[in-house]
Amino acid sequence: MKKLLNIGLVILVLLITQNTWAQRNIDSRLDELKTELNLSEEQSTQLEKIFEDQKGKMQELRDQEYDSREDRMNAMKAHRELMHEEIEAILNDEQKAKFKEIQAERRKERPKGRKGGRFGDHHRLQDGQGKAMHDEIKAYKDENIRPVMLVQREKLESKIAAEDKQSIAEIRVEVEKMKAEGKRRFKERIEGKKDGNREEGEWGRGDCPEGGKKGFRGRHGALDEKGNAEHREQIKSLIEKYADDIQPLFEEVVDQEEKWKKDIKAIAEKYLGDDENRKRRFGDMRERHADRIAKMKMGKFLLLDPNAPMENSTQTSLVSTFSVYPNPAVSESTLEYELLENGRVIIELRDTEGNLLKTLENSAKEAGRHQLTINLEEYKSTIYYIVIKDKNGVAKTKNLVRVK
Repeated sequence: MKKLLNIGLVILVLLITQNTWAQRNIDSRLDELKTELNLSEEQSTQLEKIFEDQKGKMQELRDQEYDSREDRMNAMKAHRELMHEEIEAILNDEQKAKFKEIQAERRKERPKGRKGGRFGDHHRLQDGQGKAMHDEIKAYKDENIRPVMLVQREKLESKIAAEDKQSIAEIRVEVEKMKAEGKRRFKERIEGKKDGNREEGEWGRGDCPEGGKKGFRGRHGALDEKGNAEHREQIKSLIEKYADDIQPLFEEVVDQEEKWKKDIKAIAEKYLGDDENRKRRFGDMRERHADRIAKMKMGKFLLLDPNAPMENSTQTSLVSTFSVYPNPAVSESTLEYELLENGRVIIELRDTEGNLLKTLENSAKEAGRHQLTINLEEYKSTIYYIVIKDKNGVAKTKNLVRVK
């Protein structure tokens, strides 16, 4: 089940701004330029001052509030361009030419279609290894972390005011909209690549199709700039209000959390290798953003739904694929699934409290692909859960958002 435990990327956008230039190790970059440009002692001193000033200015930019992601990205870009101008001002003509060559080479090393990369590791994940790593980490979280954190989240539920529960429920709906929209856009992008048609299916940050806000990644196109800002402020307010209640719940599982970190680190290293530079960059990033990462963690925790139906993860499901589209849906949605063996299938529609609203299917099915239309006209606009159980009683769950 695609649970709200895995909404970290969305909350990251709401609470944290990352900048690829700031994520590089400053000292390493400085030494690199000194060597490659053959700087004099005076030039090295000037360059050190530029980099020191850059660190302070970048921190100021990261701490600022922006109306949109586009505004933030433009501010970062303008600062980088100014910094490059300052560097070129201390160089001679030969060094300037070399500096531009270095910048061009760095751009070439970035993964195609991306501006930057996640700690420079995208090039390591070839032939489906990226998906394999993602799936293995997700499976580990579903099996080990999610059940524990849902128990902790249930302890918090009684302390949350009724009006705040309503706000959290509304934010969950918007988050699910963004996730569903992101999946749709990603699917279109992949299909566009297969067709060799960038205009219809492949885009970057600045050219999101179908009315998406320029400067927003596709997965965030479902929310406009005003809605994004409103929910960011709501989450911040809720975190501040319940931080003293959340922190003791985290402390109860601190030993388990250390084991989770080590295990996930081991999974990542299996695919990415034991790269000291990557670990240093990642450590530097976590140190710089420690306070924001802590808030992000609390935001994820608040948005967990303790009433959501749980999947049975102790046995292998006979349902090999399970999708719901369109999602979000207005009046109806189509459920598509594939059975590995003949047997009875039970499909249920449940509300956010986990209550059964309707049994959509309860019959014997042959192995293979099946479809089912779900009529939502009688239901209000919110999140619902589609639960599918195979003949062994193993359940899988999908979130379905109904909008008007």
